[in-house]
Amino acid sequence: MKKIISIYFSLICSCCLVSQEININKLDYVVTKNNKNFIFFNESQEYTVNTNGIVIDSVIENKIINPTNYFPVFNGDFQLFIERQGGKVYQKLNQKLKRIDNSYTHKNQLLSSIFLRNDTIFRFGGYGFFEAKNYFTYFSNKTKEWEALEIKSNVFPVGNFDNKYFLTSNYFYFLGGNSIDQKNKNKKFLNKELWRFSFYNSTWELILTNEFFIDKNYSPFDFLYKNDFFFIDENKLFSYNINSNSINKYIDSKVLDKGNYRFPSILKNDTLFTIGLSSNTKYNIFPVPLSSLKIEKTIVQKSKSIFYFIFLILVLIVFTFLHFYKKNWFRKKIKLKGNTLSYGFKSIELSDLELTFINILINGKDIENVFLINSIDSNIDSSQKTRIKNQIIYGLNIRLEILTKNRFTITKKASKNDKRYFYYSLKKI
Repeated sequence: MKKIISIYFSLICSCCLVSQEININKLDYVVTKNNKNFIFFNESQEYTVNTNGIVIDSVIENKIINPTNYFPVFNGDFQLFIERQGGKVYQKLNQKLKRIDNSYTHKNQLLSSIFLRNDTIFRFGGYGFFEAKNYFTYFSNKTKEWEALEIKSNVFPVGNFDNKYFLTSNYFYFLGGNSIDQKNKNKKFLNKELWRFSFYNSTWELILTNEFFIDKNYSPFDFLYKNDFFFIDENKLFSYNINSNSINKYIDSKVLDKGNYRFPSILKNDTLFTIGLSSNTKYNIFPVPLSSLKIEKTIVQKSKSIFYFIFLILVLIVFTFLHFYKKNWFRKKIKLKGNTLSYGFKSIELSDLELTFINILINGKDIENVFLINSIDSNIDSSQKTRIKNQIIYGLNIRLEILTKNRFTITKKASKNDKRYFYYSLKKI
C-alpha cells in the first residue's frame, strides 16, 4: 500500500503550534536515513519521516552549510556531515551544528566511499589531482584530522572512485567504479573487479573479476541483507552472495519499478521500504517484503572446484619461491624498463615526469633540487615547477612504499653549507 508524504506538514513545537508550508522539491532536498527513518533536509529545514510516511520530527534552522555538498552519517545521538570534496566535518548535537575538524577542502578524494565503523569515519578511494586513490583515510577523534590507514597487504586494487561498496562485521567490499589510465591521466577506465579488505589482518583480497561489474556505480539505494548485497542496475534488481560469490538476477517487481533509486532504502523486519517520486512535491513510500523477491537466474557463479585448483597452484608457487629465496636466487633490485618501475616480481606504471625523476634518482645520488626543477617544462614559472616537483616526489614515495614494502624511499636533506639548498636521494631504509 502506498504511503504519501504530502506537500504540507504541521509543525508541532513543545511550547506552541505553528503552521508551516513546506515545498518538498526534489532539487532542494537531500534525502538520507538513520537506522529506522528517512530524513529530508536542506539548508534551513529538516524532517524525520518514518516508514509509514508520518513526520515524527520537524526542525527549522540555519545549517550554515549546503547539505548537498556533504555526506550525512549517523552515530548514535550524533549527526555528522562529511564534506564530499574535502575533509571538513560538522557535528550536530542537540540541534546545534559545530565544525570539529582541522582540515580543508582538498578535493583529493572526490566520489570516495564514506562509511562509519566502530565510531570512526572512513573514506576509501576517490579521485583528485589526476589520480584515483586505492587507500583508506580515517577521521581521528584525537587529532581532528584525516589520517592514512596502515595496510599490511601484499596485493592492492588499482585506485578507484564512484564504486559500489558495503560492509560486514570484519570486511569492506567494493565492486565496479572507475579508475584512471596511467598513460593518459585524462582518461578513465571501468573496473571489472570485486575486492575485499579485512579489518582483522589489514589485507586486500581479489574475490572476482567479471565483465558484469563494469559500469556499476555507487547508489544510496543499495543494501545488505543477511549474506546478500542487493543493488539496482538498469532498473533490474541483483544480489551478490558473500558466501558463494555468485550474483543473482531477480524477476521484475512492479513495486520496485516505482522506486527512485537515487534515494536510500530502509530494511525493517525483512521488509524493504523505498521512496518513489510521483511529482516534484510528493513522495511515496513503498514496502517490499523480501520474501516476495524471486530469483530469475544466476548471472555469475564461482566454481569451487576451480577455486581449489587455483589455490593448490598458488601454494605450490609459494613453496617454490621460498625454496629459491632461501638459496638467495633472488636479489631484489629497483629496475626501470620503459615506463615501468619494478622491484622483485612487482611492477608499477609511471607517468612521463615520474619516469624522468626516478631515472635521475636511480643513476645518481644527492641530486640538487634545481636539477629536478629544471627537468620540468621550461614554459612553467618556478613556483609552479616547485609545486609539481613536490607532487611528483610525494607520488613516487607512495609508489615506492607499495612496490618495495617501505624498503626504499626518496629522502631530502639540506646542504651543510647553506640550509636554503637541499638534495634528493633514492635510499634503502
